[in-house]
Amino acid sequence: MRAGHGTPIAYTSPGDPIMRNTMSLNIGQIVAETPAAARVFDDYQIDYCSEGKDPLDVACRKAGVSIDRILDEIQLAARTEIPTDLHDWRRAPMRDLIAHILNAHHAFLDVQLPLLEHEIMRSVGIHANDNNEHYQQLRKVFSRFRDEIEHHNKREEMVLFPAIIALEQSTAKSYTGPKRSFGFASQTVHSMEGEHESIHKLLNEIRRMTNSFTPPSDARGQDRSLYHDLREFEINMRRHFHLENNILFPRAAALEENRT
Repeated sequence: MRAGHGTPIAYTSPGDPIMRNTMSLNIGQIVAETPAAARVFDDYQIDYCSEGKDPLDVACRKAGVSIDRILDEIQLAARTEIPTDLHDWRRAPMRDLIAHILNAHHAFLDVQLPLLEHEIMRSVGIHANDNNEHYQQLRKVFSRFRDEIEHHNKREEMVLFPAIIALEQSTAKSYTGPKRSFGFASQTVHSMEGEHESIHKLLNEIRRMTNSFTPPSDARGQDRSLYHDLREFEINMRRHFHLENNILFPRAAALEENRT
């Protein structure tokens, strides 16, 4: 969406918390307030998913970059980037956010996981006559990652997401159904956050093994394609876990706590 004369509509406004008092927000909240910040954090390998509770100054110190530089780039991105998602998921119904996670991220994984595994196996085959230990190890780590994320997603789809939708429905003013017991969603959220940590460690291991998805200078075309696709895959995973860790899970836990 654009304003007149082709000027992009920024996500932020003069009253936005990131403009007023960024230091009061952790990096997960910053991305929730200003989605354009995600791209900036990606560029500097600032982990706004598993380390989303870090204050900005702590995150910048870990990444070895000045906070002023990050703030400047976030504000520039917020003013100039055309948003790809116009929803404010902090306020939208949680059932809509869940539908978005399923359609934009779980469905993405259903397609990309087997494709990436095929690409890795292709590189293993291409280097069969070389010292291909690197690609063999990559195959093993990615296989573990695939097993964990697929099991995790099924648990979300069959257990957690229905529980959150039922919780939201039961708190609506128009709800006249039976009283529900509370505590289950929060307990399941805690379990899912632990699984996110495990999955994220495997993703970080893939990043380490591929030198932050930078192919060797003599890499073949197929290998370069694999490195590129792994990087795009990681970016989608960051957006995926951000929506859950920093928005959906806290909202569900807060709603449940307020009902107890």
